[in-house]
Amino acid sequence: MIRRRWALVGLVTLAFGGFALGCRGERGAAADSGLKVVILGLDAATWQIAEPLARSGRLPNFRRLLEEGATGIMVASEPTWSPAVWTSIATGVSRARHGITDFVTTNREGDRVPFTANQRKRLAIWNILSDAERTVGVVNWWVSYPAEPVNGFMVSNYWRYFYHRMLAGTVTDGQLLEGLSEAVYPREIAREIAVAAAEIGTPWDIVDRHAIETHEVDGVVDPAFGMEFRHDAAIFRHILERDELVRAAAMRLYRQRHPDFFAAYFEGIDAACHLYWPFAHPDEYPVDPAAARDLGGVIHDCYELADRVLGDYMSLADSATVVVVCSDHGYGSLGGGRHFHVPQGLIAFWGAPVRRGIRLADMRDEDITPTILGVMGYPRAKDMDGKTAGGILADLYADRLPGREVATYERAGNRDTEPMVSPIDDDVISQLEALGYLEAARPRGESGARRRSAPRASRGN
Repeated sequence: MIRRRWALVGLVTLAFGGFALGCRGERGAAADSGLKVVILGLDAATWQIAEPLARSGRLPNFRRLLEEGATGIMVASEPTWSPAVWTSIATGVSRARHGITDFVTTNREGDRVPFTANQRKRLAIWNILSDAERTVGVVNWWVSYPAEPVNGFMVSNYWRYFYHRMLAGTVTDGQLLEGLSEAVYPREIAREIAVAAAEIGTPWDIVDRHAIETHEVDGVVDPAFGMEFRHDAAIFRHILERDELVRAAAMRLYRQRHPDFFAAYFEGIDAACHLYWPFAHPDEYPVDPAAARDLGGVIHDCYELADRVLGDYMSLADSATVVVVCSDHGYGSLGGGRHFHVPQGLIAFWGAPVRRGIRLADMRDEDITPTILGVMGYPRAKDMDGKTAGGILADLYADRLPGREVATYERAGNRDTEPMVSPIDDDVISQLEALGYLEAARPRGESGARRRSAPRASRGN
């Protein structure tokens, strides 16, 4: 397939996925609340693990969420595939309506390839806010390649794979910047985030690298779902190093541009749970005692890495900023030797405008976008599946919430349903295989053509 340039998709721009940013007349009644939002996406984080660690003093910033913020359970729709749930979080609608239903789809050639952002049928919150002339910044969100034109910047979830190739010495700096051209918006931001590579921290001051490289781990995550992973230490090491790269680039861009809405996603907790859950629960799983001793704390270490990220943004929050922490699902033991995602994740709101120390009613993934829009002064659209959660803002700010709904933020238009080809599709597929989301790839013939990945057994709702 000829690789199509994002520029040639043309005015998919703000008409992305068959919709643009409509309903201007109704939105004119909305009033900017003056509040800004930072949302940190922590894949698979759950209060079942975070709260005891926070109360013990190991996660001081999560403890601040509990004591100074509004916290609750985020209940994911099922099956809990991250691309579908994170897109519901970003759009306020169900996967059936936004169209991102799984990790991979099939292109015209019959190859299984990742879903791409042009296939999304509904506006994301960054589109809605861009149309309202609020500045936005997005880093590493699921299904954000190719990067969309926004009123600010977008660094898609694919850029980290290009950097991995650079760090491995398989591409030059020039090739890296060319590869990033469709992975970031605006394109010139590629050079800015290249500078961030020099500022990368290390996870190894918290995670014991020697331990994860000493023990080879292979196993079945959940036989009932047909899920298994093939792992060597490099898989997990690369994921944590990429998270640190995301941390450095996201913080650099946030400090420089300080957008009204900012979102960044981190995957380390989820990867740690998939790979090391049995070693943290040796009474439930037949694992080697020495491996359990060395690897049993890796999941908690990754929560500590997340706490460090949270602290970075808390330290920069001014009196008009609400920090939101959200996961797409939790993780837990399912019995019978199985472990996998559980629907109960976490949600938290923190900052000067937020009521202190309250517990929220359970929220669903579709509720996040209408709730954040409300915090920022914009009404929920009636065609959103999610609801606006109440009781989050302190009395001083409560009168800034919009008083009515609008019909829609969408506009009819053409959309491109064919997944966009990228130079790192095989890298993405390989990681999905390693974490058990796809069965092992099988080469197509002997020509070295793009691999097909066998479908994994999916769980019904």
